Amino acid sequence: MFKIAWRNIFRNKRRTLMSILLSNFLLTAVVGQERANGAVYTATSWQLPMVYKNLKIEPRLDFCTKGQAIEPYYDLAALVRGYRSDEIPGNRRLALSLEKHWPIAPYSSVPLLDLLNLVAFVDLGGVLRADQLLEDFKLHKSVGLGLGLNLGGIDLNLVRVINAKKERQYLFYGSFL
Repeated sequence: MFKIAWRNIFRNKRRTLMSILLSNFLLTAVVGQERANGAVYTATSWQLPMVYKNLKIEPRLDFCTKGQAIEPYYDLAALVRGYRSDEIPGNRRLALSLEKHWPIAPYSSVPLLDLLNLVAFVDLGGVLRADQLLEDFKLHKSVGLGLGLNLGGIDLNLVRVINAKKERQYLFYGSFL
């Protein structure tokens, strides 16, 4: 398996909007070859994570192709929080995630209380199988509210999630950007 990750970082003092966007652009390509028959499979991902004050915005677009024996796929649960794993798989996916953090007590002298945030998010996204057309794309949604602990570049979150089917669940996850 061969993996390429490209990240362009601009370090000049005068940053334009384009340089900010390009500095966060992440392209990942994975190419593999099956041993038995030599068939090639690929997975490509484009992400543009951005942070503006306490708002995280992360659009992404992914595509994968299959070999003869290996068929990589994307799972809706990895894309839109609040869905079960393997519920809706596909080889193409599109998503947008918006997550906002509000400090609860930013000037508190109580340990860890100044690191505690109220977290709210909205996830939008969907996946398509190889046999589906673009017209078959269905947008799945979820919203969540909870608490987050900001540990520098890492956020630990415990949120209550509701998806479009009105299913509710608690999620504990970490994220960094």
